[in-house]
Amino acid sequence: MQNTEIEALIKLIDDPDEGISSHVIKKLTELAVNHFEQIQEHYLRSDNELQHIRLKQVLDSAHLTNLKNEFEQWVKNGAGDLFEGFFLVAKYRYPDLDKQHILNHLDKIKLDIWLRLNHKYSELDNVKVINDVFYGKYRFKGDNENYYSPQNSYINKILENRTGNPISLSILYSILAQKLYLPILGVNLPKHFVLAYKDSTYLEHDERFNNLGHIPHNIPGDILFYINAYRDGTVFSKFNIDRFLEQSKINVDEHFYEPCPN
Repeated sequence: MQNTEIEALIKLIDDPDEGISSHVIKKLTELAVNHFEQIQEHYLRSDNELQHIRLKQVLDSAHLTNLKNEFEQWVKNGAGDLFEGFFLVAKYRYPDLDKQHILNHLDKIKLDIWLRLNHKYSELDNVKVINDVFYGKYRFKGDNENYYSPQNSYINKILENRTGNPISLSILYSILAQKLYLPILGVNLPKHFVLAYKDSTYLEHDERFNNLGHIPHNIPGDILFYINAYRDGTVFSKFNIDRFLEQSKINVDEHFYEPCPN
């Protein structure tokens, strides 16, 4: 019944009566939330310019509605998987983005890091290995030339261009680290975004996090040091944050030092 209804509505979408066409667009947009591919097929096959334009409007609206629902579900589920949230951001601009293709790319980088890690390594040694692969082999870097480019916020373009902003590079770095069971988490420092490496002792005695691929921001444990993902993974201490806040004339807040929720 709905297939017939959709086809009938599409035939009316280019009606010269604006009242009729507006009603049709509204109804098709509601249907497109659950019948996106069917309406998209009509859009791709249409050689009617006005029909083509209006079906694009319907699909764009439905895409945003679906994406909003996916974001709400991600939050409702606890927003534990940082990759999922990052992927949804990219879907805003690239609706047909292939998730498995992105995951395969990340797994390749993860494997290259894992092959160089050693269980006897210290936390600083672990970071050196990640940096050697992330910035050395794959040549990721901060985008100083187009700092505010939207492309620096989409995971597919970051993997393609190997550039990003402080937030996106930190997220990518953190996702890879957590896939390797390393508690490296994002810190929302004013005017910048960095990473914190927490003591992994707690994780070693908690089987719940094994093979999850993501680690909660509020796990117990001291912060051992911080990492600047935008500057080639440079390691720094709380003292450096104190100096930064002092020089920036920003009042100290404990949240500036602690990992933030996804």
